[in-house]
Amino acid sequence: MGIMPLSAVSASRLAFVSTLTLAVLYTDQLDAFISSVYAYLKSCWWFRHDTFEPALSLACFAVYLPLWYCADCVAPLSAYLKSYRIQNSEDMSHWKPQGHISQEFFVYLLPLVFMDVFYPRRGEKLLDTTISFWWLMAEVFATLVVYDLYFFASHVLIHRVPWLFKHVHAKHHRRTVMRARETVALSIPDQALDVLCSIAALNTIKCHPLSRTLYDIVIIAMLCELHSGYDFPWMPQNVVPFGVMAGSRRHTHHHQYGTAYYQKFFVYLDNACGYDRVNPSLAAKKLL
Repeated sequence: MGIMPLSAVSASRLAFVSTLTLAVLYTDQLDAFISSVYAYLKSCWWFRHDTFEPALSLACFAVYLPLWYCADCVAPLSAYLKSYRIQNSEDMSHWKPQGHISQEFFVYLLPLVFMDVFYPRRGEKLLDTTISFWWLMAEVFATLVVYDLYFFASHVLIHRVPWLFKHVHAKHHRRTVMRARETVALSIPDQALDVLCSIAALNTIKCHPLSRTLYDIVIIAMLCELHSGYDFPWMPQNVVPFGVMAGSRRHTHHHQYGTAYYQKFFVYLDNACGYDRVNPSLAAKKLL
């Protein structure tokens, strides 16, 4: 009898569990590695610079979004990945220049640079002590949970108050077909609100500088994935059992119908508040 082939989701779960097992077995080595990485980063002027974190965020977008562009538009990769798309649309106009990069630079980064010049503060907050691997993972996970809570509250509010939706959030809902580029399709107030939720979460958990760095890298990857319009077997909503993760399927529904699935990463608040059901009358108007 041959070995039964694993499904793609089962294989992804096996890889995840194997990685966790290796992390448990080699915790001491991981702790030593993290300690050496943090010691090196503290010696780097760019890590100590006050603008490091916002610059890192933009750098992450500069890496992730071109990868999603390739998935959408570059043959033969796009043809191979097409079967994983949640929607059938071939609309790729999202990737045309729309001024998002200019907004990120002039509205997001540049004001922070000026503030950092006149109010330097990061150097004093860099801890001398390192952080263990599992505590690093715990802080990043906890910050994602808290961010998701803060975002849920603000997201429901701007959907429930028509004036706020029109003047703050409508730009992000101008399209019902999802592409990763929509991650940055935000009005200035909407972007500021999202950034404030993230900063508040980091300050609530009081993260170690290394945790803050990893959090930036992870959350931007998850945000791009959330808006990608793809449902890959290795995405968290498939790898993590029991349906506790929201993911791209729910968020695509949210952009189409606008009346459900307000959480980004988890589902417990949507489920508890009754926001986990799509209105059938609205669903009938738009084909997924």
